[in-house]
Amino acid sequence: MGLQRWIHIGVLVATGCIAMSGGRAAAAPAFTNLSQTDFDAIGKELSANTSLHNVMGASSLGSIFGFEIGVVAGVASTKEIERLVQEASPTTEVPFIPHAGLVGAVTVPFGITAELAIVPEITAEGAKYSSFAGAVKWALSDELIPVIPFNLAVRGFMANSEFKFSQTINNASTGDLPVNVNVAYDGNVTGLQLLASPKLPVFEPYIGVGYLSAKGDLSVTGHASASFFDSTAQSATTKPTSSQFLAGVNVSLLLLKLGAEYSTAFGTSTYTAKLSVGF
Repeated sequence: MGLQRWIHIGVLVATGCIAMSGGRAAAAPAFTNLSQTDFDAIGKELSANTSLHNVMGASSLGSIFGFEIGVVAGVASTKEIERLVQEASPTTEVPFIPHAGLVGAVTVPFGITAELAIVPEITAEGAKYSSFAGAVKWALSDELIPVIPFNLAVRGFMANSEFKFSQTINNASTGDLPVNVNVAYDGNVTGLQLLASPKLPVFEPYIGVGYLSAKGDLSVTGHASASFFDSTAQSATTKPTSSQFLAGVNVSLLLLKLGAEYSTAFGTSTYTAKLSVGF
């Protein structure tokens, strides 16, 4: 199956996941009277969703070379986002936000694996979303300490995302007149993780701990003074940090690979499933 076909499948999975989430809502997302504390809460949930979600454990893909490509889909819980959205639109439900797309990895000698997760820009329910995450994993148990009876790896990653939608603002900042504006969230997360798993041929359960640092920028454009913040500002920045715990499992059936992962960071739980091929 060609790379173009895999990208197409990844886009379809991501679009379907976001559409499924949007189908729970009675209206497009909207915020009102956000304080910095409110945005800090939003930023934590968005950062958890932006983080690396490729469902790859502690083992490398081969002693010399390995390759894997597939699709992932999952959700992050969004209690704070839903609470704040419902202040502007009580009938709107946002119980979770999705993440989905194309993932890939290549292992080279010395136990080094390059990993990525990408979502080309997709549109669903009037919102646009795109993301990219890249990582480098070093399997310490392959080269540095091969005598230990389990897989041990360290992974560093960087993830970026962009989320855009439009909403109507009608408050003092617009002269109490309804004004349509564009809202954009730009987020990035960097992280360092330590992963471990048993050395099993087919079934690889794994656990990991990490430390994540994030930054999120939320801005309102399209009107000279329109704002949904509790000040006259048209933008805000948040910089949360968090420890992370993750646990998952991968199953290899010849070329076919199945996986699932749970992660908690920034006070938010995420769940991700994977379907891929590799050798």
